[in-house]
Amino acid sequence: FPPPPLLIADEPTTGLDSHQAARAVRLLREAAASRGIPAVATLHQPRSSIWAMLDDVLLLAPRGRLVFLGEREAALGHFARLGHPCPHHVNPAEFLIDLVSVDHDSPAAAAADEARIDALARAWRRREGGGRQAEGGGPRPRHRATAAEGGGAGAGGAAPERRRRPRLLRRLALLLRRSWRQNWRDRWVNGLRLCVSGGLALVFGEIFGRFGAPSAAQIAERVALLSYASINMSMMAMMKALDLFGRERVVIDRERALYGAAEYLLAKMATELPLDAAFAGGFGLLLHWRIGLRLPRTTLVGTLSLAAATCAALGLAIGALAPSADLALAAGIPVMIVHMVLGILNPAGTAETKPPSAAVSLASHASPIKWSIRALCCAELRGMELERRSLKEAPRMGGLALVRSGDEVLERLGLSGSSCRQCCGRLGRLLAAELALAYVGLRLQRPKYTSMAQARAEEERERGGVDGA
Repeated sequence: FPPPPLLIADEPTTGLDSHQAARAVRLLREAAASRGIPAVATLHQPRSSIWAMLDDVLLLAPRGRLVFLGEREAALGHFARLGHPCPHHVNPAEFLIDLVSVDHDSPAAAAADEARIDALARAWRRREGGGRQAEGGGPRPRHRATAAEGGGAGAGGAAPERRRRPRLLRRLALLLRRSWRQNWRDRWVNGLRLCVSGGLALVFGEIFGRFGAPSAAQIAERVALLSYASINMSMMAMMKALDLFGRERVVIDRERALYGAAEYLLAKMATELPLDAAFAGGFGLLLHWRIGLRLPRTTLVGTLSLAAATCAALGLAIGALAPSADLALAAGIPVMIVHMVLGILNPAGTAETKPPSAAVSLASHASPIKWSIRALCCAELRGMELERRSLKEAPRMGGLALVRSGDEVLERLGLSGSSCRQCCGRLGRLLAAELALAYVGLRLQRPKYTSMAQARAEEERERGGVDGA
């Protein structure tokens, strides 16, 4: 990847003494110069030596009003022509910050300061409209130095003009590129996930061994193996989605004016979900080779990949609906445990004799683990003929003790009317529903901002009330 095009420092001198503050700005300037990139810094109390290090100055008044943007050498001359010369032996940076500050201790002083700032902002707008030909105006090169921001945006202030959104395809391209870059930055973590997935497949192979000819004695082990495989891949995908969304949430909230929830989800669907599915697919490939399962390799890989993608979407939905990343993580683990309990099959082969309550039945239909396990069991056991050479090979107890075929096993498990295709279809519908839920959560949890026009109107009313009093 290319080097970063810009070095940004947010108040790098806050909390430092004057000597250390100058040293910090000097290091920023040297870092930018060594990389050949511009540097931008917000500075609220720069000393005169720091002022001398700057190339360009951006001076902001409360509520984001721009009063100057240009080369440092031109700043004092610009304000002197407006009737505000900088006194001798005064730090120019402190003079400029005082020039755009408002004294709220006195209503009269505040009104005078506001009038001065409005006049400075109007003068700058007139100059911008007429073209910047004097004082170093016109296009400026990319300087390798810091820019100073004076005055700040004030309490609750923001830029009065909203940033224009890029076009839809441009937004999608930027989001996709950032997601792929994030995956590349996490390449060591992703590599570890790949090793863990492969290691789990080998561990399952050591525990269960390689299955031989189908027999009644192996049925419980086959069902247990497919259940464990589905649960592990589902848990890993969901926890990864919760962790990643928690790290991105602050950035998403800050950038919501630049792109919509649907665009963010589309980028995740194109980058994160395929990656989660690929890890589950690799696990399935290695597991099929090591264990010797009867179902087709493509069926095992496809079902585990679909289950992982569905659980990753579930993690996105929980993260989007939760007010914070910590709450999302706290809620995600219990939700996954409930899905696991509702989705697991009894390997003893005793189907439910007592119908569950309506709430439990509804919750079980929303379990990705349930449909993943059922899809794998249907593909593995449908049409299987069981061998039994002696009674010693039969299960010691349970409803599978006397079964003679895989279809009979599915009947004992309550899956006689199910198929792998039907269960995968349920998984696909769950994936779509969870992405829709994530979209709703992103819309509901979007940050709330106060209109600048409304805030200014309220401020004017308050100021008028103070003046009347």
